[in-house]
Amino acid sequence: MPIELNDLILKRERTLNVPVTAGGDETIAVRWNPARMTRETFARLQEWQKDTEKSDPFEVAEYLICPLVTGWEITEGGKPYPVNVENVAALGLDLVVRIAAALNEDYAVAADAKKGSAAP
Repeated sequence: MPIELNDLILKRERTLNVPVTAGGDETIAVRWNPARMTRETFARLQEWQKDTEKSDPFEVAEYLICPLVTGWEITEGGKPYPVNVENVAALGLDLVVRIAAALNEDYAVAADAKKGSAAP
């Protein structure tokens, strides 16, 4: 999925397509804002990466996904499924880990692009 350079530099809301399953046939669009990444959130993301198998979906939801995600294409009964701790955790650890990993990967891409844009 192409990303506009302006979005990388200005840290505007970005959209990721996150695979729902390991096969990746089905994806959900997840909107997030890199500008919401705080030092604390970044530290938790780094800590989480060290051992994803022991992750508590409630902690990942509360400290990583909810602060960063502004919306997604998940509905319940045809209505938007709100991004909150209970709803994120209800998605199950596998999908929660996929979303967190996608956020981490995309943040690294955005950070690298920002560093590159400062070069003469």
